[in-house]
Amino acid sequence: MSNDKFIETFKEEALELLGSLESALLDLEENPGDKELLSAVFRVMHTIKGSSAMFGLDRISTFSHEVESILAALRDGKLAMSRGLIDNTLIARDTILEMLEQPETATGPLPPELVKFLEDFKQQTGFAQEAQGSGA
Repeated sequence: MSNDKFIETFKEEALELLGSLESALLDLEENPGDKELLSAVFRVMHTIKGSSAMFGLDRISTFSHEVESILAALRDGKLAMSRGLIDNTLIARDTILEMLEQPETATGPLPPELVKFLEDFKQQTGFAQEAQGSGA
């Protein structure tokens, strides 16, 4: 099987995962303390990160890793659930979707606008302060 076939399979699975991510985030908005939903949201980002890295889609992998770190802190109780966190995670979901639909944007370093988005996301959630406090 060619690498293109594997990437196509990954894309199909990622699209399903991103669909489940959206519904889990909307459910989480209604039930912010639901640990199962938090774990489901984290697992989606974790799976996309790992699979995209395996296929050399390093921009998706790097981006999803950064979002995964924020979600891990949320899951571990280091960050509080907020509307902004849900909104930014939905934006991250849409960004990954765009990269999947345009394979030429799925590799290479993160462009400045994505770096800025991630920095703003971390600031808004308090992740930047949490990471500094833990020495990360």
